[in-house]
Amino acid sequence: MRPHSSYLVGHDVIMPDFEDELTRLTNAIANLFMSDPQCVAASGLLVQSAVFLGYDLKPRPVSMLTQLRDGSSAAVAFGVLAQDFARANGSVEQNTRERRWGNDFDDVGHMIVTSDDGWIFDPTFQQLSAYGFPLTPIIGQVDDVHPESGHIDLGDAELQIRYWPVDDCTGWRNSYRQYVATHLEDASELARMVRQREV
Repeated sequence: MRPHSSYLVGHDVIMPDFEDELTRLTNAIANLFMSDPQCVAASGLLVQSAVFLGYDLKPRPVSMLTQLRDGSSAAVAFGVLAQDFARANGSVEQNTRERRWGNDFDDVGHMIVTSDDGWIFDPTFQQLSAYGFPLTPIIGQVDDVHPESGHIDLGDAELQIRYWPVDDCTGWRNSYRQYVATHLEDASELARMVRQREV
């Protein structure tokens, strides 16, 4: 999925580096994690690296349903909300998540990163490559990352993704904080490489 082409961020403030730098940062982090399902760690690295670049991003626990637009009904669902939606709408749902957290994050299933002006970054989407999905992170822009509908839709001619943010989920926070605290140098170095156009 290609990133949105707009450079308009916030309240009529033009920030042409925002899209370019965060796209390159997300791709660099995706290359570090590849198909490893470490969405909390990758999100932490993305958010903290963005801080060093001067950008404010937020980690968001989500349930996620993903489907290829190839005529099949197969879908991959992370989290209870996505699984229930898939079953109710006739999709052949594959749940790729094990219950390894032992808390409410098991029922949520995935993590993305958002900005207040509608940008969405999913640096570990490529973990779904084993199910035929593209080996690429997801970067896109929507009108509202806090929609009244309760879900965020992204997609193009080949792929459809629906995220259900579950902002009251807390089970990921300790692992997230620990990862960020022990990888500040990595985040700083990634930010430097992005700013110097080394990635």
